[in-house]
Amino acid sequence: MAETGLNVEPTGGKRTLSRKGWVAAGIAVVVVLGTGTAVTLRAVEAAPIIPPTDIYTVASGQQVTTIQTTGTVESKSESQLAFQNVGGIVKKINVDVGDHVKAGQVLAVLDDSAIQAQMEAAKANVAVAQGNLAQAQAHLQIVQDGPTPQTVQVAQTQVKAAETVLSNAQKAYQDALNQYNDRTAQKQQLVAAQNAVNQAKTALDTAQQNQQSAIESAQKALEAAQNKLAVDQQNLQSDQALYGNITLEQVQSEYQEYQTALSHFQSWQHGGFVGANPYQQELQTAQQVYQSDSTGYYKLQADQNAVKADQAAVAQAQQALTQAQSSVSNLQAQYQAALNALQTAQETYDDRTQQQAAVDQAANAVKQAQAQLETAKAQLEQVLHPQSPGDINSAQAGVSTAQAGVQAAQAQLQQLQVQDGFTQLKAPVDGVITAKNVAIGNVVQPGQPVFTMDVNELHVFIAVSEAQLRNVEVGDPIEMTISALPGQTFTGTVYEIDPKPIDGASGMTEYRVKATLDASANDKLKPGMNGTVTIHTNLKHQGTMIPTMSLQSVDGYFGVYEVARKNVKRIDRGADATAAGVPPVPETELNKIDAQLPDGVYFQPVRIGYQGNAQVQVTAGLRPGDQVLLGVARFIVGQDGTRPPEAND
Repeated sequence: MAETGLNVEPTGGKRTLSRKGWVAAGIAVVVVLGTGTAVTLRAVEAAPIIPPTDIYTVASGQQVTTIQTTGTVESKSESQLAFQNVGGIVKKINVDVGDHVKAGQVLAVLDDSAIQAQMEAAKANVAVAQGNLAQAQAHLQIVQDGPTPQTVQVAQTQVKAAETVLSNAQKAYQDALNQYNDRTAQKQQLVAAQNAVNQAKTALDTAQQNQQSAIESAQKALEAAQNKLAVDQQNLQSDQALYGNITLEQVQSEYQEYQTALSHFQSWQHGGFVGANPYQQELQTAQQVYQSDSTGYYKLQADQNAVKADQAAVAQAQQALTQAQSSVSNLQAQYQAALNALQTAQETYDDRTQQQAAVDQAANAVKQAQAQLETAKAQLEQVLHPQSPGDINSAQAGVSTAQAGVQAAQAQLQQLQVQDGFTQLKAPVDGVITAKNVAIGNVVQPGQPVFTMDVNELHVFIAVSEAQLRNVEVGDPIEMTISALPGQTFTGTVYEIDPKPIDGASGMTEYRVKATLDASANDKLKPGMNGTVTIHTNLKHQGTMIPTMSLQSVDGYFGVYEVARKNVKRIDRGADATAAGVPPVPETELNKIDAQLPDGVYFQPVRIGYQGNAQVQVTAGLRPGDQVLLGVARFIVGQDGTRPPEAND
């Protein structure tokens, strides 16, 4: 049975649905993509039809599952950060040791040029598949309606479009081939690794030659420092025996006594008295005591300062000796690391799998584009000839096949987009970088530690069985209860999954999972507390999942362009929207947005949750079976598409 399209015909200032009689719509539809880009759908000479490939039927999401196990509260600890699922050459490093980082901050980036090349080829494949579908739909329309001037024009347009697709595919193939043949960057990485080996070997050889003399020199310096320390310690002991324990307060007090005796002596001398000064002996005694203790105090201070300086010199000489003794072993480790890096760089240089895959995909896109062009030309030749029922059935089957091709090409592109997202290493939680294990240009493998990060807050170590581990993901929320704190629940988020197995209490293999704890835990929980932990898995995928390109942001409101379905009540968008969990939008705003859309399509507000590279979670506003437009739907003139059931009257 032939499908009908969504046609819009203006009648008396209002648009209505019509099976035939395509007329000029005379409008320009302005919508906003989820990325915030304004796009104008210009008016065409005939009413638009929504192709089936631009309509997505909503399916239900996965159900949330929980894992209940035990956990132990731990204090600040280290976390090893690594790229997941992909490896490659380190292109950018955004942090250094000692930097404070925030959750979600990009720490390092891998070279994704090979993935980008594959994505370009995949985009070309999508374009080819969409072109094939457009041709199949146009051919079906021609077969059903017979030749008309308009269908002839459409067929001619399809030939030109196919020629453009072929030209773009050929250019993409040439670009992929040029990138495959240009090995400058890989060669530079290999040469840099070889130079690093040579430098490390030279440093090692020099250190081995100079190590013995350096050790002997350091030993002599240490011995001299120790001898001087012994002499100064003996001097200090001798002066302590001579002067005893003299304090600054004692010296100051004796000075005051001396000043008092001097005042008495001078008063007698100038007072006109006759005979010997009775204060002569008092003055001499006070002066001798003060001068003796003052001299002793400052001598002891000098002795003590000398001993402290000697002790620092001994410690410094000991450190220099240790460094001299260990310099060769450190350089041997650096030399071995340089050899390993060279081997990895050589393996990367020799492995051309990704580049070859990009060339193969681009070549395949050229072949498909060539086939598409031949098909378009053949359809143009056939457009004026009447078709049999068998031809109609064959054309309908061609549309179905082309639709499947579009879905497969889009799935491949989405998979590459997700893979490209893994080339960015992001901080899972707030913390401080304490170690950096790679440099720009190094080759890393999936799971290889790149940074070590200190986690600033309390966290919980969770024991997860081997069977349950496959359900746990970084980002899963957790809840923890402590028997010593009844009625209180502490929340957090999984931020690290240790791939090394451990022996569980029951003898079964378990894995250690780390999760953050909310700020309230810092004042109530202590390291070492044990409790029950519930991990909520699959939460990212719970609810209704739709392609990211379906999400629209219009005048600050999130929603989708939904196709009305006959006998299916729409989710309320007005006064009862809040009760249904849908963000309310003023009626005037809804009318303004709907007025820019074809009849049978309306703006449905939604509440969003988790957002991924390819899909977004809708927690309210959509149901399984609802139909939404993918991005800004292509309203193609004269091609077969899907028409809302309520328009079939």
